[in-house]
Amino acid sequence: MVWEAWLTLAVVALCIGLLASNRYPPDIVMLGGLTILLLSGVLTPAEALAGLSNEGMVTVAVLYVVVSGLQETGGTAWVSQSLLGRPRSVAHAQLRMMAPVAALSAFRNNTPVVAMFIPAVQDWAKRHGIAASKLMLPLSYAAIAGGTCTLTLTRGASAVDVSVEAINNVTSTSCPAMTVPGDRLEPGSWQATLSYESDGFRGAGDPVAVEVP
Repeated sequence: MVWEAWLTLAVVALCIGLLASNRYPPDIVMLGGLTILLLSGVLTPAEALAGLSNEGMVTVAVLYVVVSGLQETGGTAWVSQSLLGRPRSVAHAQLRMMAPVAALSAFRNNTPVVAMFIPAVQDWAKRHGIAASKLMLPLSYAAIAGGTCTLTLTRGASAVDVSVEAINNVTSTSCPAMTVPGDRLEPGSWQATLSYESDGFRGAGDPVAVEVP
């Protein structure tokens, strides 16, 4: 194994150790590791900066600005006080937090939902004496669990669709009963397709012929 590989492994191990110690901010640790690899010649300047052009990276950076605005205007305080309420236990806190997060992520990308809730949940946990670490993972799972069911009917160039929030339980996700207003459909033969989409999964069933009288 060449020296570049050994150095990379050492830097990765060092970064993991520093992150696990919680002694330094994660951004400082990661930028420090990147700087070492850049100055040693393992990475070229173009490779070191390539990640900053990633759409996801820019999205997260913009969300920091949005979250700061929510904190300054009292938005996160409203979420923690009015929406999350007063939990009786850790399990109750997890349940109260996961319900609105899953509901919001059914209609919005989970990244801004999580970004908005993180500071609110941290403040909420501190106020009620709950370890924030017991809420962060359920917060992530709740955002991923939320999904949207869409019923799409097509007939030639015409398309009609209706979307509802998916129903989640412990083991599965299902779509509730869905109806399309009759005034949106012309008489004739339509193709109906039921699809489900979340940030972690996307799928659709086989088209089914539907006769509209």
